[in-house]
Amino acid sequence: MGKEIERKFLVHEDILKPLLVQGYAIKQGYVETSGDMKVKLDIDDDNEIAWIKIEGKEFKIFKIPYKEALEISELLATDDNEIIANTKTVVRARIKGDEGFLTIKGENEGAVRTEFEYDIQADDAIDIIENYCTEDNIIEKVRYEIKKSIHIWEVDVFTGLNEGLIVAEIELKSENEIFEKEDWVTIEVTDDNKYYNSNLMKNPYTKW
Repeated sequence: MGKEIERKFLVHEDILKPLLVQGYAIKQGYVETSGDMKVKLDIDDDNEIAWIKIEGKEFKIFKIPYKEALEISELLATDDNEIIANTKTVVRARIKGDEGFLTIKGENEGAVRTEFEYDIQADDAIDIIENYCTEDNIIEKVRYEIKKSIHIWEVDVFTGLNEGLIVAEIELKSENEIFEKEDWVTIEVTDDNKYYNSNLMKNPYTKW
């Protein structure tokens, strides 16, 4: 099972900004399952193959590892293998530079979250964002990576309706892993749901 363990922090902008070099743009959209918009698993147990299917006016289908499909089915799907995107479970398409990704995430439990992520063609990711996500369900930001010792800090500088917000994340191997806090790191917001991307769509920073 994929597990994402990361902690989120606000930053001291004056100290941090000189360190922000060579960032890359990220655009991501969240599929909101309602009406005719559905996300389903298609699992062939006889041949041990599986797909994720996104249905709208048309549909897109992506092959995924069979064993991971069984985990998603058990943890995040309904009895008929439908994935309901809501405040706890998200289905996200992302463009990062010239790369595309499709990600399914479960509910946060502190710093830990179930995550299944798949490489897809950039054109497919763009198509999902433009045709399967509403304008209100899109987040844009510039990401910078700062390597410190064995860790990499990912610093997201948000744009659009979240202009002015900067959040730093550090991914860990365990919840209890020790790491060095940089002098530009301030308040931890790991447990504050309003700083999560899926909530920033509904309640953007400029409206706080």
